[in-house]
Amino acid sequence: MIFNIKSIEKNTDIVCIYSQRPALSECLLISKVINRQAKLKNRHIVIKFNRNTILNNFFTEMLISAKRICDKNGSSISLCAMNPDILCIFYLLKLDSFFEFYENEHDAFLRSNRLIKRRLKAV
Repeated sequence: MIFNIKSIEKNTDIVCIYSQRPALSECLLISKVINRQAKLKNRHIVIKFNRNTILNNFFTEMLISAKRICDKNGSSISLCAMNPDILCIFYLLKLDSFFEFYENEHDAFLRSNRLIKRRLKAV
């Protein structure tokens, strides 16, 4: 199983991604499910990553397109349980203004304790 979707409340869905390195076909399948949920009005979609998940460009592009669909329909996407290295890349690409990041799914569900960008030192 590469992912699982569960509804917590009538307007909140949590998508758990188990695949460590989603292939293109897996990304397309996940994209289809997230876009279907994003087209519903007033949804809060939480995407929970495996700590070992490595994201490719296609998956990142899929997340951005799903975010745009959510914005059109009054829904939102939150990302949680990301690998710190991946999170750093999201900050460097300035995607932190596009997505909300949380430490775990509980915080993302309650929308509390949002992760904030820390100073990055270039070595």
